[in-house]
Formats: sequence, C-alpha cells, structure tokens
Amino acid sequence: QELNWRMKFNQKELAAYGASKIGNADKEGLLCMRESDGIIRRKETYFQRWFMLSGNLLFYTKENTHDSLVVGAIILERCKVESEAYSGNRNAFRLVFQDSDIGYWFFADSAREA
Repeated sequence: QELNWRMKFNQKELAAYGASKIGNADKEGLLCMRESDGIIRRKETYFQRWFMLSGNLLFYTKENTHDSLVVGAIILERCKVESEAYSGNRNAFRLVFQDSDIGYWFFADSAREA
C-alpha cells in the first residue's frame, strides 16, 4: 500500500516559527538557490537567500536580519543531497526528493558554507 506523504501545515505558524529561528537555528548561512518545478525547467537564475536549518526544516529569508520575513521553507523528509561539482562550482549541491520531480539547486562561496 502506497502512503501519501503530503504534509498539511499552517503557513502563518510555520513562517512565525521560522522567523523565531533567526539567530537561534542549528545552522545558518548564505546560499544561492534555484528551484525546479519538475516539468518545465525554469530559467537558471539563482537567488541569494539566508538559510536557517532547525531540525528537519530549512527556512529561508531574503536577508539576514531579525525583522526579515520567511519567504520559504523546505521540509527535509524523503530527500537526499547530491553533489553538483561537475556543474563548474565545487561547492554546488542539490536536494532530490523521493518520488518527486521537484528539486532545489544550491551553491555556496566556500566548501565550509556548503
């Protein structure tokens, strides 16, 4: 029997929780990110975002300030990290989700930040 792994959540509560983690996250840092919708490859434009990892939740904001709004969250369930070193950036990686065409590409300025 196949399970439905779609998770329902309250966007306002999740955003408030993410905002509370600015400065208090397990790990924080600046990354450049690109999304894919799986069917049509979006323009390969990377956006610089401030990321905060808290447990299995990866939040991101446009800036690293305490009054920044959380603009997104990625739930790190049923996914794996793959190196994208062949892309020309040694500090590149992507998140690939099981049974999904959705992916996220990232790169950092240094291996330590990645």
